[in-house]
Amino acid sequence: MAHIPSDALQVDCSGLIAFPGLVDLHTHLREPGHPEAETVLSGATAAASGGYTAVFAMANTSPVAESPAAVERVAALGRRAGLCDVYPVGAVSVGLNGIHLADIAGMALSRAQVRMFSDDGKCVADAALMRDALMAVHAVGGIVAQHAQDPLLTVGAQVNEGVVSKQLDLPGWPAMAEEAVIARDVVMAHHLGARLHICHISTAGSVEVIRWAKAQGFPVTAEVTPHHLTLVDGLARTKDAVYKVTPRCARRTTSLQSKQPLWTERSMSSRQPTPSTFAKRRHKTGVLLPWGCSGSRPRSPSWPRYSSRPTD
Repeated sequence: MAHIPSDALQVDCSGLIAFPGLVDLHTHLREPGHPEAETVLSGATAAASGGYTAVFAMANTSPVAESPAAVERVAALGRRAGLCDVYPVGAVSVGLNGIHLADIAGMALSRAQVRMFSDDGKCVADAALMRDALMAVHAVGGIVAQHAQDPLLTVGAQVNEGVVSKQLDLPGWPAMAEEAVIARDVVMAHHLGARLHICHISTAGSVEVIRWAKAQGFPVTAEVTPHHLTLVDGLARTKDAVYKVTPRCARRTTSLQSKQPLWTERSMSSRQPTPSTFAKRRHKTGVLLPWGCSGSRPRSPSWPRYSSRPTD
């Protein structure tokens, strides 16, 4: 053992876990536009306390991070916070409206040097726009992160489509709304030679599509959140706001729980913290309750905490 100087700083790590700094590919820092829900400083503080040394801030702020000035502002706020690296994610489309491409090249060449682009919170549903986005982002050496959710198949959807949605008389969210978009996009990425990342997958079928794409050598990656690995739609019966997440949690037989071993090979986990204010959630239930998830601080401890919840 190497000699340790007598005046060396000693830190008692009893009961702690030591591992390399974590990187979160999917955070919602809400600044600019909604500082009452989250700021870059508060989000970076929570991330650092949870062991994260870098986070990627999604583009669905107000205004949207769709221009060089907008992404440079987020990057500057991250540097000012000085707690972890904050990488702004650039929007794929102007206003996240899925019609016109945002200034991909401008954001890539900006001081923020954006390399990840996403309309997260909304799906790039138009196939022609997705093709153009993959090509434009590939040209700057970046990657498109897709929020896989066919908007026409999820109009008004609140919980997973199935027994629970019928029991609660709530509009259902079908698994095919996610899986069909992923299938389309992995094939497009292959034909274009462009890199594709799928955000927060939530069904076993999605895992199978991605597993197939990887087996073909397609340039595809994906992420899964702790809550999509451990929670199921039956928890919606509790009417607890903590379980209203997007994408919705699937039922046990079609959820990621049966596919957990697949994630030990070539995939990643993302916390997907999506803060919303108490004012938005108070006195609201069911369809009126905004989507959201708080996951900025805990990481490893969240697994036993969530898995101890009732799952039927």
